[in-house]
Amino acid sequence: MVITLIVWLYIFTILTSLGILFNRISLLAIKDKSLLNENSIIQHIFNGFCLCMGLCSLLYFFSNIGFTVHLLIAIPSLISIYFFRNDWKIIISKVKNAAISFNLWQWLLIFIGFISILLATIEEPTNIDTGNYHAQSIKWMNEYKIIPGLGNLLGNLAYNQSNFLVEAFFSFSFLNYGTFRILNGFLVLVFILNIIKTFNLKNLKFNAIQFIGSIIIIFFFIHYKNWISSPSPDVIITLMTYYIFYEGIKRLTNNPLQETDNTLISIYFIAISALTVKLSAITLPFLAIVLILRTPLFFKQGRVIFYALLTLIIIVPWLVRNVFFSGYLIFPVAEIDLFNVDWKIPRELVIGVKNAIHGFSTNSQMSSVEIMKLTLWDRIIIWINTNYWYRILYLLIILFSQFYFIKLFFSKAKLSYKKTSLILLGFTTFLGVVFWFLTAPDFRFGSALVYMSISTTLIITIPKKVYLNRFFGHSFILLTLFFLFRKMHVEELYNHPLKPAPYPKVEVKINNGKNFRYAIPKNNYQCWDYNLPCVPFGDLSIVKQRGEDIEDGFKYDFN
Repeated sequence: MVITLIVWLYIFTILTSLGILFNRISLLAIKDKSLLNENSIIQHIFNGFCLCMGLCSLLYFFSNIGFTVHLLIAIPSLISIYFFRNDWKIIISKVKNAAISFNLWQWLLIFIGFISILLATIEEPTNIDTGNYHAQSIKWMNEYKIIPGLGNLLGNLAYNQSNFLVEAFFSFSFLNYGTFRILNGFLVLVFILNIIKTFNLKNLKFNAIQFIGSIIIIFFFIHYKNWISSPSPDVIITLMTYYIFYEGIKRLTNNPLQETDNTLISIYFIAISALTVKLSAITLPFLAIVLILRTPLFFKQGRVIFYALLTLIIIVPWLVRNVFFSGYLIFPVAEIDLFNVDWKIPRELVIGVKNAIHGFSTNSQMSSVEIMKLTLWDRIIIWINTNYWYRILYLLIILFSQFYFIKLFFSKAKLSYKKTSLILLGFTTFLGVVFWFLTAPDFRFGSALVYMSISTTLIITIPKKVYLNRFFGHSFILLTLFFLFRKMHVEELYNHPLKPAPYPKVEVKINNGKNFRYAIPKNNYQCWDYNLPCVPFGDLSIVKQRGEDIEDGFKYDFN
């Protein structure tokens, strides 16, 4: 625990420094220095996370994400504290003023939230996919620069999820003191505490922002508390989705007509970066664009060029990494087949991976091959029959709310700027839910979009006087407290007083590829952080190392 807290402080320092740097660069690019110190701490941290992801993405072409890359990013970040000391003074002042203004109830809520997330972070990871490929993906990044054809060892290694780059950066594997995997826990901590600090049981008058915040905490802890100890991309993509909505709703509530601000820039930066973490985030940039296009004078002062360049800087390296890992521009989309490299994953295997994602998401108990033979309607019926009734109810609420939005939008009554923006936001979220349902309808992939879509509907339809009712506010606060306390394993403080629990140990057997050897687990399908190369399942007897060195990559050899 002690080392976890020290590393969290270090992560805060690096990411905040990078966030300040991004703020300086972006405002210089749009030629608006009037907003120089308007960023909140949470914006700095999330912007810094995405900037770190972008820098690691570029450096990964030339080096493993180890000691050298860590120094290349960390040293300038720490030096920048001196040059941007005024920004740091403002941050420290904000923290100090907030701490002074908190009453006893707020401090109690913050303490409970902090302990709950700390305990969830240091416990042993149980996420199956982390044992399957998350930990291995990060280990490949720690030990080698980008590997051509890495996906030939295991299709999951070609998913190219950019958050693993930052996980590798903060894993401190070069210290040979075990692998740290506490980045997700840190990001959950700062985001949840950012919401909790707005709650005040002593004088609570709920508003739309606090309502959204309580829903985020409740449902995040329902679905993801057990995964906070894992470097799962599902956790970070859910946080990024909630961040976009929370900051977007806050902006619409507080300053909807402001020409431009740091919040819009941050929302777009997070949304574009999220696309490189999981393809299921494909609609998030459109949510950001809806907010951006609703601002006056958007097309002036080179802002379009700024957003276009920002998009290219984030997306292009990710696309190139896709080609390195799999031979395809976007994996597992075999339809976009532009390159004829010798390490390209066989097309039928790529299609198999894509079908497996959809099949498993539809019904994990059935063969994905059998599921994909069915019509779309039959697959929908299977999903309905195997899911909880309340999830089906969620989707019905979202579907029928669109008709209500259309009615409002085309009614003769004049809609406010805020309500019109919320309707557009709600409709765009609906498109995201549709994309999720048609491609990979596992609820963990789309829960954030589902809950935010319903929340948008409730904000539009619930009268303001309901929010101001003290009973309404206290009810949601008590629910939030319940889920913060839920599954709080205090014994973890005793079990792991210094650092987080290590990954589980693995027993393996050694198999042979064409010209290399690899490990495979004896008793389950989880490699965790076992020595490379390790695959959880599969026969690599027709996979060949492309050269004498492992960094030369892998390819299929059918001869």
